Amino acid sequence: MRYVPAIFCVLALSVFSAHSAPSAQPVTAPQESPTTLSGTSSEWQYRYAFSANHYKDHAVMMVMEQSLMAQDDQKKPFPLGAVLLARMTGNVGKMPLQQRPWRLTIMAPLNMSLLRPARVSFDQGAVVVLPWQMCTEKGCLASLDLTSQQVDQIRRAKVGRIMVDKVVGGVLTISFSANGAAGALSSLEGWMMHPPAR
Repeated sequence: MRYVPAIFCVLALSVFSAHSAPSAQPVTAPQESPTTLSGTSSEWQYRYAFSANHYKDHAVMMVMEQSLMAQDDQKKPFPLGAVLLARMTGNVGKMPLQQRPWRLTIMAPLNMSLLRPARVSFDQGAVVVLPWQMCTEKGCLASLDLTSQQVDQIRRAKVGRIMVDKVVGGVLTISFSANGAAGALSSLEGWMMHPPAR
């Protein structure tokens, strides 16, 4: 049971909207489809999307994400949420991708309490607090721009934990493997520093 494309689109859209402002200029020509490179590293899927006019005023996005699944009483898998790390720019010329921060976004199940922010930790590191951004029919999204130290923590981590409050009290903790994060980050950063020939 896979739902990665839908989650990727929802999360990427929410992350992009948090990074960019609406353009004041009308679109005068059809927009070309971006070129996408992709790969996997352990539990992570990653993508690097860019247009043929990479060095002009076009968006560039790189994302690594992991869908989180659970099993019901009949051992059938069902979606529990997702975790995504993205870096993007709406204008390569004015704001190079290297100057944009990594943004951590999580998707938590519906019917959770939104009175307190979501929290994420990696291994025994400090808890990162992610403010809620929006809810869709898939779940609720929380995100935060990360420091370079926080990204390095993810790079070295083995286990991640998402913590959200239950409406009836208590905390729902969703554990996930962080293995492969270093490989995904290295691949994406390599493409960023040396964009593929177009």
